[in-house]
Amino acid sequence: MEFKKGNIDGVQIIRLEKFSDDSLRHIRNYLPDKDNTPQDIYLLMKTGGGTAREGLGFGIHWHIENQVLYYATDEDDQDIPYVRVVDENGNVTEYFDISADVGLEDIHEDELVQMDCITCHNRITHEVSQPEDAVGQAIRKGLMAADLPYVFEQSVLLLREDYQDKNSALAAMEMLETYYQENFPEVFAGREDDISQVVSILQEIYNQSVYPEQLSDWDTHSDNMGHKNNPGCFRCHDGKHLTKEDEAIRLECNICHSIPVVGDPTRLTTEIELVSGPEPDSHTLTNWMTLHGKAKDNTCTACHSTPEGYEKLADLVSKPPVDNSFCGNQACHANVWEHTGFKSPELEAILAEQLEFLRKTTPFLLEDKPRNFDEIFSALFEGRCASCHGGDSPSGGLDVTTYIGVLAGGVSGSGVVPEARQ
Repeated sequence: MEFKKGNIDGVQIIRLEKFSDDSLRHIRNYLPDKDNTPQDIYLLMKTGGGTAREGLGFGIHWHIENQVLYYATDEDDQDIPYVRVVDENGNVTEYFDISADVGLEDIHEDELVQMDCITCHNRITHEVSQPEDAVGQAIRKGLMAADLPYVFEQSVLLLREDYQDKNSALAAMEMLETYYQENFPEVFAGREDDISQVVSILQEIYNQSVYPEQLSDWDTHSDNMGHKNNPGCFRCHDGKHLTKEDEAIRLECNICHSIPVVGDPTRLTTEIELVSGPEPDSHTLTNWMTLHGKAKDNTCTACHSTPEGYEKLADLVSKPPVDNSFCGNQACHANVWEHTGFKSPELEAILAEQLEFLRKTTPFLLEDKPRNFDEIFSALFEGRCASCHGGDSPSGGLDVTTYIGVLAGGVSGSGVVPEARQ
């Protein structure tokens, strides 16, 4: 049975305009190390919804409060090369996946599907957890001893192995006992019951998740909630669905949730950043998330912390090292987001042109910061000018790394005249 538009036979079953406040999400993962180190990630989900007439109609539920239609090339709606958005005034915006061989002539009105609850909530029952999630949940519930060396890593490896049949798989789970006998004999001698308990839990997880006769396991059916294990949100928000003006469906961490923060176990509190003021113009570009790694410079440090040893962001030529800084966010850069279109060859020429525009555009001057050397222009000069106009022999004799140097100017005369508007 197909449930569309929140109703069955004309009877509404879900209030599409229902509004939900932002809500805190706490995600606990475990690292594949000897101590099964827990990693706590915190973020705010911007569920949103509500009606525009009440000043609402934003957040994740914006998608069902507005008219969003799409064309999928597969019955599971995983491959979506075309999206159409119709605003309240009837204006139409069309997005095409530039890596797909689909044009307007291939789109037929009767094949368009209006986005609704099931577009994302497609696995509201019969959820089959990934091995990492299932083992993590068992540890959190105390069903597996969290202090057994490498128990998380070894459990996931056993579950993910390919087996000839279910009986072979269930028997293979007992290899965990052999692992501890050979690698941690003292642990095995004193914790045999705990290890046997883990084996039993692994057999139960496998029994409830894998059905060889039906060719079904945790990877068989896509889950559209999220964008890590399956495309989910990235079916459209992948950075390569563009309008004819090369504007993208935004791929931006702050649209549906706050930027995730990994909690520091040595600190009492965890701070979650919320965008509450004006963003720099660069950040509002629809392709900003795809470009930000190449567009970064020291103007970023006016708001964001940087990885240790990279006070000059121009020295950072690859993905930032993972640490507790904003730029080195573990929840972002410690993952590989394989379902994005960042590296799509069709994007290269478009992004190169937009990057050139960014590099020639003065960064946004934040309204809440005094427009003086220390608060704004030092970072601007460091990011754009100081590589030449700095150091022991600044180009043209102009040193912009200090306020005195800027006022003094160079061989062509004064650099800045106080109070002058020209």
